[in-house]
This record gives sequence, structure tokens and C-alpha cells, in this order.
Amino acid sequence: MKKLTIILTTLLVALLGYATIDSIVLSLSDDYLKFNTNEYEEIDLENLKNSSREDYYYYLKEHDMHFPDVENIPISVENDIVEKDGDHRILNNYENRERSLLTEEAGSVTWEFEVPEAGYYNIKMEYFPYPGKSAAIERTIKINDVLPFEGAKNLIFPRIWGSETGIKQDIHGNDIRPTQVEKANWVTTYLKDPIGYITGNYAFYFEEGVNKLTLISEREPLLISQIELTSVKELKSYDEVKSEYETKGYQKVSEQKELIEGEHNVYTTSPTLYPESDRDPATSPNNSPKHIKLNTIGGNNWGITGDYITWNFTVEETGLYNLSLRVKQRLATGMAAGRTFYINGEIPFKELENYSFTHYNGWRVQTLGTKDEPFYFYFEAGKTYELKMEATLGQYGSRIATIESSINNLSKLYREIIKFTGPQPDPNRDYDLTARIPNLIEIIEDELTNLKKVRSDLIELSGSKSEKTGIIDTIVFQLEDFIKKPSEIHKKIKAYNDNISSLGTLVIMLSSHPVEIDYFVVHSNDAKIPKARKNAFANFFFSMKAFFATFTTDYSS
Repeated sequence: MKKLTIILTTLLVALLGYATIDSIVLSLSDDYLKFNTNEYEEIDLENLKNSSREDYYYYLKEHDMHFPDVENIPISVENDIVEKDGDHRILNNYENRERSLLTEEAGSVTWEFEVPEAGYYNIKMEYFPYPGKSAAIERTIKINDVLPFEGAKNLIFPRIWGSETGIKQDIHGNDIRPTQVEKANWVTTYLKDPIGYITGNYAFYFEEGVNKLTLISEREPLLISQIELTSVKELKSYDEVKSEYETKGYQKVSEQKELIEGEHNVYTTSPTLYPESDRDPATSPNNSPKHIKLNTIGGNNWGITGDYITWNFTVEETGLYNLSLRVKQRLATGMAAGRTFYINGEIPFKELENYSFTHYNGWRVQTLGTKDEPFYFYFEAGKTYELKMEATLGQYGSRIATIESSINNLSKLYREIIKFTGPQPDPNRDYDLTARIPNLIEIIEDELTNLKKVRSDLIELSGSKSEKTGIIDTIVFQLEDFIKKPSEIHKKIKAYNDNISSLGTLVIMLSSHPVEIDYFVVHSNDAKIPKARKNAFANFFFSMKAFFATFTTDYSS
């Protein structure tokens, strides 16, 4: 009995000691920059070679990548029409726009306009997701009657969604998830890769003089109020923006803090981006050990490229602020999930394009910046600002496109092989594949080189090997074996086909970049912002309350 008492006392002291130390460590942990990366990684167009988007790479190279710096070139959606196929019509005073063009879900419209200088331009459109079947809107673009590159097919114009009501409670005090409904409004967007393999906006080449732009309907009606050609301009760096702050005399604010709950978003681009429930005791607003509280947004539902969530906020004092968020990125293991930040529809500086959220199992508070300094943003008192976060692939985009290209080429080779061997070849027969398929070894060597480069790039991006690079390792080993022993390829044809399927799974894994948001804090550098987690004492008491609540909760209701 005495021995048991000593053991229990020792355990109790150890637990109290751990909890005390944890509380001290938590109180001193205010490094909100440690999850940031120090350097902005430029996207290299050369990575698009040997990928499923290589036609866009060669399209840019056709005309020496000349980007004129000119005023925006407007295209009148009504007066510049030269050809129309289908039931398209002009609407008067629709949703606060005097004249707008409704393009139905079939047919095409062609505009003719003057371009002062030949070169590559972005195409900017203001559109309204006109009521239809609630699917994403798709269009194809042609320039001077020619499809410029494959990516110009099936361009996506997202519909806008939001909660029909605020978050309400049932009779037991549990939050009820609000129904997601369309909240259509005018959206200004640039034409870009809907899959996200190519970062930024598409650049289209126009000749000097008269040009034609054709918009072909693929799915759903689309209302357009404005089309413009704009100069392709590089985003400013944060250092350049910071210098502008100093030139204009902007000052940092003091003792200011505005908290924006993640679940109180304005609108999204998907009906699945609804408020979620998280049972962590530190999750805001105050969590309940007994009731379901919808207190976060994103997570596994927010991993598809192009999906974005927007929030509105105001500040009480004009000046320079930091921007922090309580965030969780634990699902994309061995990866950094990408998000592009927009304020009032514009990316503030290039470091916020494809901003990285590294993998970490728990919640953390992260201040936007580098490991050495936070970013500052200029906000004016009383003005409403729109903050938008868009899911992006970033550095992974071109690598995924390369894997996709390898899948297509290796699958084509598989079909060539089974023309001669059948799906279940005789292992004792020599099919003489190198003679029957003259470029067999060359194809294998090319794809082996591409996959090895992707593998090394993924290791460099994540900092280590993972199950994702393991998938590539398997097929790399097999392709190397094929090169050494081409006469035995037919013996391993089933494993070869399975490995190609595994590459398809890898594409899905690399394309998913889920991030969960609890709240944002727009704050001064000296403001006290909430901690990412509670201390051990608070966690223990919350868990105990949750445990005892299981005896009083009527789960059948």
C-alpha cells in the first residue's frame, strides 16, 4: 500500500510539474514567425517543359515574350461584336450595370478591336454568374480564330456561394450548419489556368492593329459587363512596397487589434466551404465541452485549386498593421499548402502569391511575413476591406503537370506493348519489343529523367523524402530495370500498369492543399494576440468536462 501511494504521488507530482512547465513555456511562446519561410520562391517557366502544359511554354516563346506597357485596352461587349452564334442578348440595367451581354450555354461571340502594340497581354473580365444549373461556368477562348494553346479550353468562371443565414442553435444549444446558397454578384477576374498548373494569369499574344477575340460557350450562361486587355506586369516585392510606405510617411499603429472569425466569411466559390466544428478548447469563439460549435472553416473541403474564401473587416485607426491567423495544416503531409492573398481584389506584393503553410499537426498562430520580420499592410480607418484567400498549387503545379505528362506517355507505351503481348503475356516467350517498338528505350529514358527531376524537386520543396516520393521511387526503379533488361519487360507488365495507376494517385495527393482557418487578427505589432493553444491545466479540465457531459447528453435527439 505504501509503495502504491509513493507511485501515485510521484505520478501526480510529475503531471503537475509538466503542466506547470507547459504553462510557463506557453506564456513565453510568442514567436509567430517561425513557421514562415525566409525566401520567396520564383516560379520558373522552364519547369513547364516536358509537362502537360508545355504547349503554353512554347506559346510564350513564339514571339520572344514581349510584354507592352500600355494603357488598358477596352473591348465593348456590345459595340465591338462582329459575329454572334446563338441566343446571346444585351440586358439593360441588370444588377447595377447599364449594359451587359448575356452569353447562353451554347454558341459563341466574336469581338473585333484595335491593339496599338503587338505583344502578350492579360485578359480581364467582369462577369456575373447568371442563374443556371448551379454548375461552374466554362468558356473557351480563341484569338484571331485560333485556339492559342490547350489551356485556353474550358476556362472556369466560378459561381459565388454563401450562408443563407447566420449560425443558429437547436433547442439543445448545438450550432446548426447554415444552408449554402448562391450569392451571385459581379466578379472581376483574369483568365488563368483553372487547374493551377500555371501560376498567375494567362498571357495572350495579339498582333498590332485589328484583332479578334472569340468566346465559345461550353457550359452554363454567363453575363459579361466588361472585357479589357491589360499589360502583363510583375508584382512588386515587399521591399518595394515597404519603401513606398516610408516615402508616403505611413506610420505603424499602436495597441490596435481586430479579430475576424473564419466562419463569418462573406462568400466562397464552393457550396462545400461551410463552417466546421473543432473541439479544441482554444478554438474561437469560446468552445463548449458539451455542445457542437461551428467555429472554423476550410479543412479537407478547402484543397481544390482556385477555390477561395473572402472576409470583410474594418480598422479603427489609419496606419500600418500586421496580419496573423490561427491556422491548421496537418492533412497535406510532407508538403506546404499554398494560398494567394488578395486585399480588395489585388495581391499586395509578390510574396503573398502562393504563400506557403508548412505541415504541422496542431493549431498555430502564424503572422504573415518571413522568419525574420512580419509584413505590414496599410489600412485606413472606417474603410471596409475585403480579404480573400485562394487555394493554389504554387511550386507543385509544374511538377504535377510533369507527372501527368509522364502518365500519358507511359500509358501510351503500355498500350503499344500489349498490342504485341496481350494483357497476360507468356513469360517464356521473347516478344522482341525493342524491334517492334523502335523508340521503346528512348521513351523510357525520357520519362525516367523527368520523374527523377520531379522526385528531387519534391524532396527540395518539402525538405525530406515522404510517401509521395516513395511512389516515384517504385516506378523509377522499375524503369531502370526495363532499360537494363528490355527482353523481360513483358514479365512485369502488370506491375508496370499498377505503378502508372499509383502515379495517378500521386497527382491527386499533390493537388490537394487543405488549410483550416479559425480566425484572423489585424493588429499592431505591440498588440497581445491569442495563443494557439491552452495550457495543460485548461486542456485537462476541458477534457474532464467533455467526459462528464457524455453522461448527460441525449445523443438520440
